[in-house]
Amino acid sequence: MSDLTRRDDCGLVRMSVMMRRVCSATAVGLLLVAGAAGCGESDTSGAAGSSTTAPPTPSATAPTTSTARSPTQAAPTTTAPEDVEPPELVVTHPADGATVTTRTLRFEGRTEPGAVVTAWNRWDAKVDADGSWSIVLVLEPGDNLARIRAVDASGNTTEVTVRVHYRLEMSELIVGRWTGEATVPTAWSPIEDLWVEFRKDGSYSAGSTGSPAFYYGTNADYPEKVYSVKGHYPGGKPGRGTIAIVWADDGSVGTVQQGSLENIVFSDGGDRLEFDFWRTWAGRYGPVHYDLVRSDSG
Repeated sequence: MSDLTRRDDCGLVRMSVMMRRVCSATAVGLLLVAGAAGCGESDTSGAAGSSTTAPPTPSATAPTTSTARSPTQAAPTTTAPEDVEPPELVVTHPADGATVTTRTLRFEGRTEPGAVVTAWNRWDAKVDADGSWSIVLVLEPGDNLARIRAVDASGNTTEVTVRVHYRLEMSELIVGRWTGEATVPTAWSPIEDLWVEFRKDGSYSAGSTGSPAFYYGTNADYPEKVYSVKGHYPGGKPGRGTIAIVWADDGSVGTVQQGSLENIVFSDGGDRLEFDFWRTWAGRYGPVHYDLVRSDSG
């Protein structure tokens, strides 16, 4: 009985093993080990075809990456190359080194369309759609260096310089109020605290605390008190001019006498004026040398 029971038990074990094979490979291994412990060699050999080791766990397969672009995928964006070229900048007027006789001067040229043009990086030029530009600048007597700059939309910069020589008409430069002193010939009465004001309309006023500002003239203003000068500044020969003054030394007020301004010289800055005055009504008598500094623009 015991043997049968063992056989039956073994049979039950085998049946259990067969049924559980379907359910779990791991459970099969465990049951076969248990059956071998309680059954004969035949039982054990009958289970030899079954593995006592759990089946290997399936290894995970790495996902496949496809390099092909989906029909709905957008094409990669192409970046435009960076603009590193400086803009064109040309000054067509005035020519470099030109000499002019006007205080205000229009500078003109061309540049890259859309660029900003400035003078001395302070004053904006007018720039047309095609890149043509212009700007009016105020000159100082003598040499002027205009610095023109163009900056395009990318920040690239081009700069050029143009040198212009402003030669003043003496009739323009002499306008204003001047103060100073005069050197007179020996034995003449000195002229003290002298002032002269030349006006744009060609008239002038003069005065001093001693003798008349223009010797043997008068410090009073009359309609005939006018001046005129010719010549250019700076450079060139000393200027010449004439001056008509009213003097009343003989008591006849309003008598017009003609004098002469000669050897007119300005300082480089235009703030100092020297000239010789000749009393031509007395037969070129003199001269009286005037040394003045500008005290007012007039």
